[in-house]
Amino acid sequence: MVKEKDRSNVIRAAELFWEAIPPIWYILRSQLYKTAREEFDITGGQFHVLQRIKNGDTSVSELADAHHISRPVVSRKLDNLVEKGLVSRKESPQDRRFTVLELTPEGEKILEVLSTTKRKWLEEPLGSLTDQELETVIEGFSTLMKISN
Repeated sequence: MVKEKDRSNVIRAAELFWEAIPPIWYILRSQLYKTAREEFDITGGQFHVLQRIKNGDTSVSELADAHHISRPVVSRKLDNLVEKGLVSRKESPQDRRFTVLELTPEGEKILEVLSTTKRKWLEEPLGSLTDQELETVIEGFSTLMKISN
């Protein structure tokens, strides 16, 4: 239980979170999706599928669970990514009924470019902060990571 005198800080922190994070996230996500669409002809959803595969979700079931969507919807997204040469499907050596998903070199390249792009979008505004402000931001994000795990 939060002490009464500390409660106002908790409330203020929650309010500032909702004032700052969603608008920043919305802007960055919109830019990322626009770049993915215009430069690589992939949708935001397809980008997320590529990212999940890179992070270890290598089956349709894992992707469907991660995105909270049905297997047929994931399969359609995968079909498109396979057609574009960004993902490959391989039969599992342990169980031929199981298909393992892997990024192709082209899929890896797209994720690398988009990751660099999204990092650079934040470098400019963050670069305008003083060293002290940057340390505060880093400490704040590190602290937020604690509540997200």
